Amino acid sequence: MFAFTKIMQAIVTVTNRTVDFKIWAAGGGGSGGSDGAGGGGAGFVAGTVVVNAGTTFYAIVGQGGTAGVSGYGGGGGGYSGVFTTSVAQGNAVLVAGAGGGGTRNGG
Repeated sequence: MFAFTKIMQAIVTVTNRTVDFKIWAAGGGGSGGSDGAGGGGAGFVAGTVVVNAGTTFYAIVGQGGTAGVSGYGGGGGGYSGVFTTSVAQGNAVLVAGAGGGGTRNGG
């Protein structure tokens, strides 16, 4: 389990085998007013990856949005994912999308 830290967290495999990943993103924050909508639910993704001994993956964990403020990682909430070498689209192994932020007055 990894928690939101604003930095990549290393995951090192020690044997030749598969690794099962289960990734939850962060939900979006509500609009903050009595007339506003709640934020959207977060995405989830799961998958099995074949790895070699000593492979290093990096996890990034999204932060939930709060009223009127976007969470870390973009969107209303923040995405979460597992990457190789760095957090870049071309290095993504699995990524779960974040929940959108709520709006006020149907806006």
